[in-house]
Amino acid sequence: MSNSSSTEKLALHKRRLLCDLAELQEQPYPHIQLHVDESNILKVCLVLTPPGWIPIHLTVMFPPEYPLLAPYIHTDTYISHPNVFGNYLCASILNTAAGWTPAYTLKDVAIQMLSFFTSETLEQDHGGGTVSLLSVRNDNRQLPQSFDCERCEFKSGTWADAKRAHRKRLQEAVAFEEAAAAAAPAKPAHHSRQYLTQMPAEILLTIIDTLEFRDLTAFAQAWTRVSDLIAQADIVRLRELQCFCTKASFNIAKLGVGVSLDGKGANKSIESEFDLLSEEGFGKLGIRKSVHGINFSHWLPLPISQRHWAQVRGDAKVKLTQIGEYAGLGRRPTIDVLAAFMNDIVVRLNKHVEEPARPQAAAWPTWDMLDPWAEPPAPESTLRHASEKAIESYLHLFHMLVCCATEDRELVETANRRIRVFASGQRHKSVCPNLGHLLVYLLISDVEITELLRKDIITEAITRNVVWLFDKRGADMPDLSYLEPDAESPYRLKRTFEGGRTSYRLLMFSELFRRTVRPAMGKKRAHPDVEDILARPWCYYCERDFEDLKLLISHQKAKHFKCDRCGRRLNTAGGLSVHLNQVHKETLDHVENALPNRQGLDVEIFGMEGIPADILDQHRNRIIQNFYQAQEDRRVATGNPLPGQAKPPKKKLKMETSEELKARLADHRAKVAAAKAAGLPHPGISVSPAAGAPANASPGAFNNSPYPPPQAPYGAAPADPQFPAHAQAQAAGAVPPGYPQPGFPGGPGAFNGFSPSALPARPNSGNLAAPPGLPQRPQNAGGYHNGGPTGQPGEVGDAIDQIIRDAELGNKTKRSDEADGGGGERKAKKGARMVYSDENVSPEERMSQLPRYAWVPPVS
Repeated sequence: MSNSSSTEKLALHKRRLLCDLAELQEQPYPHIQLHVDESNILKVCLVLTPPGWIPIHLTVMFPPEYPLLAPYIHTDTYISHPNVFGNYLCASILNTAAGWTPAYTLKDVAIQMLSFFTSETLEQDHGGGTVSLLSVRNDNRQLPQSFDCERCEFKSGTWADAKRAHRKRLQEAVAFEEAAAAAAPAKPAHHSRQYLTQMPAEILLTIIDTLEFRDLTAFAQAWTRVSDLIAQADIVRLRELQCFCTKASFNIAKLGVGVSLDGKGANKSIESEFDLLSEEGFGKLGIRKSVHGINFSHWLPLPISQRHWAQVRGDAKVKLTQIGEYAGLGRRPTIDVLAAFMNDIVVRLNKHVEEPARPQAAAWPTWDMLDPWAEPPAPESTLRHASEKAIESYLHLFHMLVCCATEDRELVETANRRIRVFASGQRHKSVCPNLGHLLVYLLISDVEITELLRKDIITEAITRNVVWLFDKRGADMPDLSYLEPDAESPYRLKRTFEGGRTSYRLLMFSELFRRTVRPAMGKKRAHPDVEDILARPWCYYCERDFEDLKLLISHQKAKHFKCDRCGRRLNTAGGLSVHLNQVHKETLDHVENALPNRQGLDVEIFGMEGIPADILDQHRNRIIQNFYQAQEDRRVATGNPLPGQAKPPKKKLKMETSEELKARLADHRAKVAAAKAAGLPHPGISVSPAAGAPANASPGAFNNSPYPPPQAPYGAAPADPQFPAHAQAQAAGAVPPGYPQPGFPGGPGAFNGFSPSALPARPNSGNLAAPPGLPQRPQNAGGYHNGGPTGQPGEVGDAIDQIIRDAELGNKTKRSDEADGGGGERKAKKGARMVYSDENVSPEERMSQLPRYAWVPPVS
């Protein structure tokens, strides 16, 4: 087992060394030349040609444990330099444990060596001050040189020889380029014209992946489309996601961070420098220090991508459990360990803000001649101040929290339960030990964050700060124990605020972070402004608009750039065309699910990029026109003024004086007296037909028909002798023959496409004279009436005519209780509001679960 592990370690060391050698040879740096002997890669030649200096030959020897140990470098060229003693090159990056880190590559070391000779001045730690290198440079040109190297064919010489050698190298480089151009094959006379601007984004991203960083920056500066693709795909950041020791990327290795536990006692703080380290570097190579020399004892994998999370998912949960046990949290859920980790990061940032500025310790000297056994200063963390790396570390843990919560619903339920318990008033430390952990729970909780909950959290934070204010290890403010007799004490307010700044900063950071990563999904405005509509991204192919650009790109991949053969989703139509041609041997002739005039492949669209300017102007004009047209339609329908316009003046209410009220009352009394003297009913009171019925009438009278026996119509035709008359049975309460049937509530419908509303208005019967030869129309035959109210002559006919006219127009007639002003209880209930208390299931979802709305699949 030990032999196999040692063999694996040597293989990792050798692979890292080969990577460094290949980097410096494939990506040469100006004034640096590397010569490698394939028979012995542990010993290489490094030739520096700094401007104004003679060529300098260095021999680099790598230990078998490289990069855990620094390489040994000595100078073969005889030079005079403040940092060179004989052939010994003094540099902290090579000669001290604090100066070297496995994150350095051979190229970094070579550039550091070159800087010793290209700088004009050099700071010295032993003795202080700076030394000018101009005089040293001129003196070295006159020094005799006699070193020659057989491995790299290095020849020593004078300064003139060095200049001649430099000119010769330039001439050889120019000659090589000319020979390569002459040897290139001739271009064909006829060739298809290819436009670089029409190249799909997938092909450009493939080309970008093969470019080195220097070429990549030049390409981005030359073409803005490449610069946009680099920013959208985050190419630079993805290249930085690699192990600082093995230099393996997250695509081929499991990456994580080293974790340390600081403090004494049961509860220890969880800390990390968040330098990416592979599982091989931690387990096989035994890396236990960060890039800046901070010790750690545990390793925690991170979810960098979906594919990477699928590889490290099981390891992450096991490692979190182990870290929680060593930190004194016990076997707590994953959410508790992550909450403690995230809270400790914010607390460390706030503590550094409150600490007074301390003088910076002197850097570890390159060579301390006075005290060579002096201990180097203790390494300090780089995450104790607000920086981009500190925010990225917090985002790494939040990403892991979200990944765990999406896979395990129990974590979300745990967060919801603890927040509800806190909101219910149970805020003892046995229930909520740490208020900072509760702020982390809010990031994944489904509980609505209300203003009351925010106030409760702030109040609890101020309450818990009381012990901290009095404690000597805390704010050390015992003077606040005295309660002033005044109602308000500016001194107490100021001191209390100063002592609780750490808590306030933590609250503000947590709230700002929560609003950033989980913005409030408030109610959308029914009618947004035209600027908001124009700012929404929209699809070129189908004119749909979306909330953000990511949703638009996802829509295009799913609806327009999806391969119907294998289901693969591409980024552009050009990429889909290339995919169909290369994989399925087919040709794409149009874009799916696009408008008829947008199905062509002549325009390359990615999100909102590539849309022609005229199409953008047409879309903008159409949006503006539709917006103002819809605004005008709403104004006409509602009668409300448009935003920004003045409202119409309100009608003034007529306020009667006491004299006018008395006069109106006297007039009303006079009308009542006149009606009483004439035997007429009280003005304003309608007499019901049943009002005159005796109180002791038999209830059986209600079973009889309310209609009187029908009278023979005037001018009725004689009975036909072939059809004898016979009696017909009539139900109680039915309309007897000879009386019209009651009308339909909504009026008769149209017959054969003919609407009754097309008929002319029915003339008022009260204004027509009776036909000659006929008696006067009966108004109240035998004390019975046909539904019309009693009153003046002509009122019954007018009411019937109005009902018929309303029926022809399709208007519904008012109910009797509404017409009479009754139904007080019914009107009182109109102000009631229905409250639906279920927060999880909507009324529509609950209705869809009923059996009568269930979908039954058809029987095949």
